Amino acid sequence: ETVKAEITTNASSCFAEGTRTYTAAFDNEDFDTQIHTETLGVVGHSWSVASYEWADNHSTCTAKRECEAEGCTAEDTETVQASVATTDETCTEDGTKVYTAEFENEYFEIQTYTETLTAPGHDWSEVTYTWAEGYGACTAKRECLRVGCSEEETEVKSSTSVTVEPTEDENGSITYTVDFDNAAFVTQTEVEILYTDP
Repeated sequence: ETVKAEITTNASSCFAEGTRTYTAAFDNEDFDTQIHTETLGVVGHSWSVASYEWADNHSTCTAKRECEAEGCTAEDTETVQASVATTDETCTEDGTKVYTAEFENEYFEIQTYTETLTAPGHDWSEVTYTWAEGYGACTAKRECLRVGCSEEETEVKSSTSVTVEPTEDENGSITYTVDFDNAAFVTQTEVEILYTDP
């Protein structure tokens, strides 16, 4: 007697093996029911794409992935301390602080976060003004006070003059004026007295 076997399957899960059972029951009672069972291997997890979350200060990074199989709550999580590489900013150029997180779990990729260190600009000293002998020109100069910066601004400009001749009763004067192109330098004036003859 040949009969068609009934098949019963107990599906595998992420953790446990499943089974497939074949049962052949004969009409002739002299033939014993025959059962054959096969083992179905563990399916393994169906992992999601890993997500990454940095701490607020970027000192650590946490990687996480979850099994998406129905009924499975397994997850992989790893938190690591980030290494930091800093390129200092200058007065005029931004710097960077690069945080790097490397994980032991080979399924998690290296993560980096770059923080920009904004250039602060020059910290200028007070402007100094130096007149040439005879007031024919004036030099304006200021220097950056930040440590490590040697930047300075210097401008030399010739003066213009206005003369008021002395009279018998009043002294006269020569007024020298210098206007600078740099808006940080203010107009300078110097007055030379022309005395009345005694």
